[in-house]
Amino acid sequence: MQLYYFPTPEAKLFAAYHEPPTASQDLAVLVCYPLCQEYLSAHRTCRQLAGMLSEAGFPTLRFDYFACGDSGGSTDQACLEGWLENISAAAEQIKAKSNASRLCLVGLRFGATLATVAALRNSSIDSLVLWDPIVKGTDYLAELAAFHEKVVDAVESYSRGVARPTVFDGLSLYGFRPQLKQELATIDLLASNESPARRVLLLESTAGSGRAALAAHLQQRVPSFQYQQIPAQEDLWTMDFELAIPPRQILNAIVAWISEVSQ
Repeated sequence: MQLYYFPTPEAKLFAAYHEPPTASQDLAVLVCYPLCQEYLSAHRTCRQLAGMLSEAGFPTLRFDYFACGDSGGSTDQACLEGWLENISAAAEQIKAKSNASRLCLVGLRFGATLATVAALRNSSIDSLVLWDPIVKGTDYLAELAAFHEKVVDAVESYSRGVARPTVFDGLSLYGFRPQLKQELATIDLLASNESPARRVLLLESTAGSGRAALAAHLQQRVPSFQYQQIPAQEDLWTMDFELAIPPRQILNAIVAWISEVSQ
């Protein structure tokens, strides 16, 4: 595994490149992380998935978006468009490092949402794995608000004098600017009539609003579409990252699907 930073006009982004131990497949994989608390909860899972894909012969890159994780940038400058541009820059990185002619994006939660939007803009994306994607930005904002309130309640339970915010927006927990809320609210994966890629796996492991509708939506538009339901623990995306256990059955399913479509 090679850890490094690659440049973008705004800041350097942190990346981890997993090079296959033997002759690699002609399909590279770019892993798109979720955001906020889910990034922490999913980090070990993403690292393990990248390792498994590499062992299967697929050059794989993980990276942190602008103002997230170990990447540069200030959270008050983060924006939706910038994160989409980060995916494009990371895609060029993995193509250059691997010399693969085809690219698969694997996204988790809002990372899957970003991957879908990025693929709709880039016709060269061969395939997509969407793991519990956020279908509508407004639903995601509601989830962030609920998590924000839960955190404040937990702090109040063992601390005195904590000022409760007048609005629970979730984003302020991480220092993101208020305008990001309006940007995320514009997201709706059901709004496009285009196919984001030739091959798409929609993987649902937790109950999520709109994913059945998204499955029907993609079924009509994607030439090769597969929908899998593999249940996982309900708090998979919000549990303490130190306790998070990668769901092996789901990781195996992702590697198997990518191996199949790479042929």
